[in-house]
Amino acid sequence: MALANHIRLIPHAGGNNAAIHYLASFPQQSWAETTIPAPGGPQSVYTQFAEQRKMTQGPEGIYIQPSEEPGFGWDFEVV
Repeated sequence: MALANHIRLIPHAGGNNAAIHYLASFPQQSWAETTIPAPGGPQSVYTQFAEQRKMTQGPEGIYIQPSEEPGFGWDFEVV
């Protein structure tokens, strides 16, 4: 309804793989809320988190790129 009425929407939990792909399909959606690891942890945790989400810092905040893998970029292990 928001998109149909030209209302900007900032979805919560927008930083997960499925949400990033979904939001990328709507050019008018440019912002999403996401979570990051709690402060005070080892730098390796933040580095791995940023690499997995293809995060970059820009003038307006943090940017996250959708995965280029098929589907939502999830890798399922068949057991």
